Amino acid sequence: RDCTSQSHKFVGLCLSDRNCASVCLTEYFTGGKCDHRRCVCTKGC
Repeated sequence: RDCTSQSHKFVGLCLSDRNCASVCLTEYFTGGKCDHRRCVCTKGC
């Protein structure tokens, strides 16, 4: 299953899942997506 955590590095409104995922990768997550305009990172747990 996946665990989620709000991105610490993402700045501004989250409008693009791709941008969010790219930032999440730099935070050692495996992906990410926008959730209510916030960037939420995901990784297996």
